[in-house]
Amino acid sequence: MERVVLPDDWFIPETIQKQSFRDPWKMIGRELLRVKVRGKPEDNLDPNPKEREILRVRTGKTEYEDAIGKTGDFVMKEKPYGLPLPIEPVAIFPAKDDPDKKSECSIILASKNIGLPSNVF
Repeated sequence: MERVVLPDDWFIPETIQKQSFRDPWKMIGRELLRVKVRGKPEDNLDPNPKEREILRVRTGKTEYEDAIGKTGDFVMKEKPYGLPLPIEPVAIFPAKDDPDKKSECSIILASKNIGLPSNVF
């Protein structure tokens, strides 16, 4: 192997990385440093005029208006099955003037002789 003698003023880098390092700020151009301002995006909550125009078109009666609505009107007007039942049973609450009034639930439970957790202890 041949020995190489370097001159006295020769610069020897401390690491290979230091020798191969290239400063990105010196390599990059000014046009890449400038940030391009982007415009404000469209608001997707604003109604689109073309969509509004399309949605305004009526093509006749809907299924609800045509079938279900007619059936409901017939049932309400003609009452083919008699008067409708009440939605909830009438509840009787004790009043200040008559504390002996009981609700329907209390009367039913009393007739069945069921021990409630509130009556056990």
